[in-house]
Amino acid sequence: MGNPRNMNMGGGFSIHLYSDHDKWHGVTINGIKAKVVRNISDLKGTHSSLPLAAGNSDIYLRLDKFGNPVQGRLYNGRLSAIDFDWGHDHCNNPRKGGDGKRFSKGTVHVQEYHFKSDGTVDRVSQNARLMNHYEIQKYGPILKHFSPNVKFK
Repeated sequence: MGNPRNMNMGGGFSIHLYSDHDKWHGVTINGIKAKVVRNISDLKGTHSSLPLAAGNSDIYLRLDKFGNPVQGRLYNGRLSAIDFDWGHDHCNNPRKGGDGKRFSKGTVHVQEYHFKSDGTVDRVSQNARLMNHYEIQKYGPILKHFSPNVKFK
């Protein structure tokens, strides 16, 4: 788990930046593998980031400073595809091209990733949206498993 530049052909990484969180167990729901991870430099495991590239899970989650799951990242082909965030209020900033839509803490808002040909990545934060029906059906049970009070609308 870590930076896409450190991925190797065997499915691992030459440098690992994250590890499994020792206080949370991974699950498989709807055929999707999910687990809580921690940045290896953060002994408390309450960091503010998730890896851009995945090892062997489909979704990684992170905790807030109180030890509660607040974000999940879905991977497609081991690369970041979507963030499911519910740990903060969010506004699609009109000054950055957003529509001004607001999402309250506790309600999942979705932010998509776009990988550029030069290897850099953009998270489209100014155009966050609610989860669609398909995402709620497929990934909602995973998010509810780790954060039972999360809302989708």
